[in-house]
Amino acid sequence: MKMLYTFRERLRAVYADYTVYLDILGKFILSFVCLYWIGQVFGGRGILANIFVVVFVSLILSLFPTRAITIVSALFIIAQSFSIGLDAAALSAAVLLALFCLFLVHVPDDSAALIFTPMAMFFGIPAIVPIFCGLRRRPVSLLATASGAVTYHLLLVLMKNADLPPVESMSGYVDRLVNLAGQFVGSRDMISDVLALCGGLVIVYAVRNLDADYAFEAAIVSGAAVYAAFEFLINTASETLFDPVRVIAGAIVSAVAMLVVNYFFFAPDYRKSEKLVFEDDSYYYYVKAVPKLDHLAEAVRDDGTEDGEAAETGEGSVKEGGEA
Repeated sequence: MKMLYTFRERLRAVYADYTVYLDILGKFILSFVCLYWIGQVFGGRGILANIFVVVFVSLILSLFPTRAITIVSALFIIAQSFSIGLDAAALSAAVLLALFCLFLVHVPDDSAALIFTPMAMFFGIPAIVPIFCGLRRRPVSLLATASGAVTYHLLLVLMKNADLPPVESMSGYVDRLVNLAGQFVGSRDMISDVLALCGGLVIVYAVRNLDADYAFEAAIVSGAAVYAAFEFLINTASETLFDPVRVIAGAIVSAVAMLVVNYFFFAPDYRKSEKLVFEDDSYYYYVKAVPKLDHLAEAVRDDGTEDGEAAETGEGSVKEGGEA
């Protein structure tokens, strides 16, 4: 474990030295995965699913803010929908335009949540996004998470109707559009997923703000449990078919992954928490200060370096610096 702690600190040092380049690389990878996945959802058809086109667009997007990835991804979905028909493209444009108006107005900084939610749902670990947003963001982030869930179910409807026979009249397109819109709006799975994800995010945010030790860990477990409970209750009440094993496994994997992330990057050290009291002419202020967990310092102390020795070494360094 000490090797992992040391590796983490070295990784942070490398990131601090090469932040600009690593950010560009990260946005390129995110863009590539997102656009390539969209192409595969539509069966890999069309020029936009071509690997060289995806790489070229991803290289361009790596130079822009993350929200540009969401906008270009929406354009890719609309363009790919034309391979199904004008009706599918019209439905995609209407839904995505409404979602982006909501997203850009209220949560423009939560682009990552909007991008990762559909992919996390596709791979069966949807709870990981609301848990992370509940820990590191704010409750309004549920708008981005819900928008990602709606986008995923839009893609499901388009996938189910990808092989519809072509129509030659405008009335035929209108009839198909009404049918597609009915499938999308009437999707009970979409409603249950949106409510479960939003419920999990709100619970995580509420629990992690409690004045209690290990609030972050309790928030992660509570969020995963609430997500699974919502999925069971809503799907059972609406008599919708679902895979309980997939729901439970996804919640467990999401919780374990976030516990690991929390332990290495966000976890506070409750053993060193302090309760401080301040006062002015009108109020008393009670503050609980909890430092972040310093794994590297603990690893060094466990190797045998005493606090007194460290203090003497530091004092000697100061003296030497002063003499210099």
